[in-house]
Amino acid sequence: MGIDTERLRSLVAGRLASGVMVVVLIMVGFLSTLPPTAQGADAPATEFSAARAMEHVNEIAREPHPLGSPESERVGAYLVSELEALGLEIDLQTFMAPDYYAGAGRVELANVIGWIPGTANTGAVVLIAHYDTVPSTPGANDNSAAVAALLEAARALRAGPPLANDVVFLFTDAEEPSGPSGHFGARAFVSLPDVVDGLGVVVNFEANGSSGASTLVETNGSSSWLIGEFSAAAPHPVAFSFLTEVAEWIGEIGTDFDVLSDAGVPGVNFAYLRGSPIYHTDDDDIDSVGQGSLQHHGSNALAIAQHFGDMDLTVVPDSGDSVFFTIRPFLVRYPSALTPWLALVAMAGFAGAMWVRRPESTVRGTVRSLGAAALAGLSGALVGTVVWMLVTALHSTPGIVEVYLYAAVLLAVAILVARWVEDHVGGDSAVARRNGRIGLWMVLTLVTALAAPGFSYLFVWPSLAVVAGLLWRPVHRWWAHLRFFGIAACTLLLLTPAIDYLFLFAHPRPGNPDSELMPAVVVPLMLGLLVVALLANRWQQPDSAEST
Repeated sequence: MGIDTERLRSLVAGRLASGVMVVVLIMVGFLSTLPPTAQGADAPATEFSAARAMEHVNEIAREPHPLGSPESERVGAYLVSELEALGLEIDLQTFMAPDYYAGAGRVELANVIGWIPGTANTGAVVLIAHYDTVPSTPGANDNSAAVAALLEAARALRAGPPLANDVVFLFTDAEEPSGPSGHFGARAFVSLPDVVDGLGVVVNFEANGSSGASTLVETNGSSSWLIGEFSAAAPHPVAFSFLTEVAEWIGEIGTDFDVLSDAGVPGVNFAYLRGSPIYHTDDDDIDSVGQGSLQHHGSNALAIAQHFGDMDLTVVPDSGDSVFFTIRPFLVRYPSALTPWLALVAMAGFAGAMWVRRPESTVRGTVRSLGAAALAGLSGALVGTVVWMLVTALHSTPGIVEVYLYAAVLLAVAILVARWVEDHVGGDSAVARRNGRIGLWMVLTLVTALAAPGFSYLFVWPSLAVVAGLLWRPVHRWWAHLRFFGIAACTLLLLTPAIDYLFLFAHPRPGNPDSELMPAVVVPLMLGLLVVALLANRWQQPDSAEST
């Protein structure tokens, strides 16, 4: 029997095209997690420059500067001198707090507050960064980069036209002590007489790593209004509602923003997160600072101050919650109330596609294969989690590139395990397996739409794309590839950033073991397996070849 070379060429070309599509879409999805390019010292005076901000980082992060230390006093004095040089009005708010690291006694600390008065203030725009560190680190990223970003943003604001609202730069002391009575500087600030009533919006900046986009991780107040205004203001907005939903589940994640939120002030919290094994270690030094991340922090601070600085903040609209996500350069958003309806459309479409494709699709076969797909995904993710915990126990400070190599290995192990489980308990036909995998997506779509709207977009849009793919029955191979591209684009552009950010939560943090969530790797592994299961359904084949 001879080899059909033409068919073989077509098959190889199709597989190659599919592989290229997948790689390109993953790369485009990953772009949404990257910061913009850093600007040099020759940037216009009214723009933010990471190179100029790095001069402040070099000065602030020379040594560890925990609360109550001589180095902390030096940094505080440096902030005062720089704000004075910029012509800001300054207030040094001193307060007494426990000498946290000494273990006993009390010490005098100080918040450094500088502000630019507005021409017709309706509520102050407060930009916040803490300037203390833990004793073990110079804190170049946590949080000297944010402090430097605000100093450079203040300079750029002074170079531009005056704003209507006051802009306040709040550099807090003693943020690092956490817990119900920690964050001493922020608590001292909100305890000032009538201060909370005068605040329009607060913006906090943090870092839990050395690089990555300055990402919106928390909101307080009307998320639709805040996200809409942030999207209008920021040149490179990076925000994902699944991430803010995780923060909401956690409750208080241990920053000064917790204190301002508890006081009822509307606002947002930003952080960059990649490279977290250096967090609270002596590796958080000046050389580790990602200048793109510093640029992103600063450009966000400047743009938000300018935007909210000319708004009427007397009344903040109660516009409800929204679902939002970044597909660079866009920030997509829509009301959370739409999510159940989108889920119902997807479910109804899947049921209709099953009916149209009868008798090749049966309810019994789909249910059995759905259970097999769920068991396979969970088994693969659990095995991958065990492997990850063993790896991090042996090597607790992996580099960024090394971490992603480990991630590829983990996913490969999880895929092999999941495939073995599905082979032994799943349906016999490719159609049954496909329907079971899609059915699992439909279940997750409905569950997240009802219980976790911020996560729902990760499932509902791929599910809608799959329903369209099931109803469209291309007879030509290259039309089938177009179908695959549509499904892959809706899946990978949305899931790639989510898998990446959730994987960041699972990185080791030897400088702060209390914040280690390494078993959380089960979630991004499960998502990765769901993506593989969805795309590995021969969408590239014309439907005439589907059952062969």
